[in-house]
Amino acid sequence: MRQNEIDRWQKILKNGQSFMKEKMADWDDLYARYNLDLHVAGMKDEHVVRVSRFYPLVRKLIASVAYNYPRIFIHMDEGELVNRHKNAEVTLERAAEQAMKLTGMKKEVHQCMFEALFTFRSFLKVGYNPPGADAVSPYVASDDLQEDFPYIQWVSARNIIVDPLCSPHNFSAAQYVIEKMLVPLEFVRKDPRFDKFKRQFKSLSKTQQESFNESLLGGDEEFEDDRHVATAKNLSEMVLLHEIHDRTHRKRIVFANDIEDPVEDIPHPLLRHDPVMSIDPLTGRELLIDARPTNSFLVSGGFPYYTLSYDLSDTFWGVPMMAYEESVEQIIIDSLSRRQDLLKRFKRIVLGNKAEREQDPNLPENVNSTDDAGVIWVNNPQNALIPLDFGAAPGDQIGLERDAARYEAEIIQVEPGGSGSATEASIRASATEVNREWMQVPVADAYRWAVNNMFNMFSDRRFLPENFYVSVNRDGEPRMASVMESWWFQGRWDVEIDPGSMMVLNEELERNDTLALYDRLIAMPFPVNRKEVVKLLGSAYRKVNFQKLLRADINPDASGLAQVENAAYLVRGSEVPPQSGQDHQTHIQIHNKIDQLPEFQQLLPQQQQQIIQLRDQHNQQHQELMSQEGGSTGRQSLPSESSTATDLIGTVRSNAQNVANAVQADVEINAQ
Repeated sequence: MRQNEIDRWQKILKNGQSFMKEKMADWDDLYARYNLDLHVAGMKDEHVVRVSRFYPLVRKLIASVAYNYPRIFIHMDEGELVNRHKNAEVTLERAAEQAMKLTGMKKEVHQCMFEALFTFRSFLKVGYNPPGADAVSPYVASDDLQEDFPYIQWVSARNIIVDPLCSPHNFSAAQYVIEKMLVPLEFVRKDPRFDKFKRQFKSLSKTQQESFNESLLGGDEEFEDDRHVATAKNLSEMVLLHEIHDRTHRKRIVFANDIEDPVEDIPHPLLRHDPVMSIDPLTGRELLIDARPTNSFLVSGGFPYYTLSYDLSDTFWGVPMMAYEESVEQIIIDSLSRRQDLLKRFKRIVLGNKAEREQDPNLPENVNSTDDAGVIWVNNPQNALIPLDFGAAPGDQIGLERDAARYEAEIIQVEPGGSGSATEASIRASATEVNREWMQVPVADAYRWAVNNMFNMFSDRRFLPENFYVSVNRDGEPRMASVMESWWFQGRWDVEIDPGSMMVLNEELERNDTLALYDRLIAMPFPVNRKEVVKLLGSAYRKVNFQKLLRADINPDASGLAQVENAAYLVRGSEVPPQSGQDHQTHIQIHNKIDQLPEFQQLLPQQQQQIIQLRDQHNQQHQELMSQEGGSTGRQSLPSESSTATDLIGTVRSNAQNVANAVQADVEINAQ
């Protein structure tokens, strides 16, 4: 890199740090309030009532917006996967769900949601963790990442510098994003990306460490925990890296402390690459020999970051949501603290009439010792004893505190109020639901962003995991898994997130809806695919091995036995009564096909009618047994496992053989 470019980036870093310093100071004030670092003017800290309004509000907001994993729906328009697999969309949905679990996305998104309440914006980062002992920066924080797999990580807004010229509504319009990270000196020297500079790396000096802590903590005030953290960093010999993602020039640049030149200056690793193929002269198969970077990114927007923000603003870094609560909380804390101080500081005092004391010297003791509802006799009840109450708070203070609580409820309304008429409650509930859905959108977008970018990375052979199996069977069918291939993700798809599945009790609501649908479908007068309806019922209860509860479409044992019974009808017109425990549906299905047999078609019409009547009576007995057994459609017991079934088959076969012998004898007699 030329010297003028190095100077330019150094000025950008300095300007970005100065730009973020004041903002981080404001964030630290909000975090301090959340951690009960509360103060009241003119009052000692030990007298302050530490009743946090931030804490319940944060819990309420996060619990209302994100409760469980969102449900993913994928629609695929084109691609080789669509041509090869009929259930391609289901396969991709399962791949997304599995990837979400392996990356631990839920905890990262939740932390991102928490920080955005205090910093207006928070960030998620997507990347690829290489296989083996190698790991991505900051190295020691990557032990929980899956090897040879994408990762999704929360990155604190304190460590992010965004182009100050970025528009407030379009993160992709930023020219660059810079991530600050502290990494252990031991690991950064072992990173093969920095081999040329491993002898030049130095840990931060004490002065540099203090300067970095000040920029990170955003203020001059030092706390006990901060000193311990700073000491731990000094003992770990940390190196400060600035990882620059230059979107306009499609590059990734890394600067380290005390090294003027960039320790990394490469085309961005998340650029799309065109494969360079060659023919193997021995096998005639195509081989991937190289990949050339293009000008388009694998990650949406050109940055491996997603920024989560609940609100709109006229600047990229707007006012955090908790900042609107800060003044209201301070009013409530001030009021509660002063009321408690009044009660503790001033004692209850009683003024006594001297004349009463002369009449009864034990009057003070009697007042102190008298039980509830006791009587003390005095000459003049009007002025014998007069109480002085210095602990009563002014009425205006009580009203101010009450108003502050009401305004607080209006700032961020995520639950309906419990007072007023039914109409008023309905209006409040509607407004609450709209507000909650508004806040769910950026959270759902975070999951959508992560799934899209992971799929884009899977489409590149450089980032395709070698051992990532995805189920390709339909719901209710035996499990079949297949190893992912890059061509699966080279089509066009749309990822939709159902944020309703992040709501409390959503599973119970969906289960009730499914049960109601099942009851309606199963009672329909026209033919319904009962097996698919039963699968729908099983999915409502999230049973993984639900297929084991379903019988096969055709039971070969029951089918063979029913065919033998059909032969007995044809030759003799006799009936073998149905037995309990049989697969009645398979029997009925086979018996209904008796008119398709050649032997049946050779009979006279009168004989055919008699056989059909007998068949219908036999099927009716199957229906009755099936009703008595609770509509059972289970598999019939194997002949070797049921003596009843064995005897029945033997009886039918014996009868069929006897009839066949009789028919053969009739033929021989007629021939003579």
